[in-house]
Amino acid sequence: MLGYLLFGVGLVAGLAWWGSSAWADLEASLFDASITADLVLNDLRCPQFITPEEIAAVSIRLQNPTDRILRQSARIHISYGFVTLMREENIIVEMQPRESRQLEWYVSAEDAAWGRLVLVRLHLSRSFPLPSRTATCGIVLVNLPRLSGVHISWLLAVITLAGTLGGWRLFLKANQPPTVRQRNMATLMAAWIILLIVGNLLAFLGIWIAAGVLFLLTIIFLVISITYLIYQV
Repeated sequence: MLGYLLFGVGLVAGLAWWGSSAWADLEASLFDASITADLVLNDLRCPQFITPEEIAAVSIRLQNPTDRILRQSARIHISYGFVTLMREENIIVEMQPRESRQLEWYVSAEDAAWGRLVLVRLHLSRSFPLPSRTATCGIVLVNLPRLSGVHISWLLAVITLAGTLGGWRLFLKANQPPTVRQRNMATLMAAWIILLIVGNLLAFLGIWIAAGVLFLLTIIFLVISITYLIYQV
């Protein structure tokens, strides 16, 4: 029972970590959608979470892969309390051949739309031979003072891995030699651990479409897993 309990806590933490990140990035992709571009980037880096007293950085690393000087404008829109309100910052970026540069902007809890999500969209103008590009990301506001978004991410990661791996190992240790049912249950637990690692890695890297689709499929898998557990008791 302790193994089941630990595994359940880790599973809930992992799904909350994964689902909230995928949801935030999905909402961000719809934010200020009237801005069009030739190419969509996944290079915009945002923290997954932000807390009320925190100021967090949003960044992107740009590269000039050509042998000529590139000059382009970078325009960023950040939600300002509502989806329909936003603040805008514009800069002109000039890069020498083969140069790379990191751009940063700062956001806080005041930017969160609905008091829940900070939504960000970056637009990079066309600069031959590079096409116009856009990138988005979303940050979940968590009302936990004295912590930072990084602390929350690490806390969820530790609970997820310690809970699922610890619960799985306890289950295996308590059921030696395992029956066919116990072997199937251990395999199901291992499948969940792999799913959580892959899903959260996709969400962390900002590949929100794959993370979101996989999360929806995982919810179906969760129903199947619970049904299997109930009928095997």
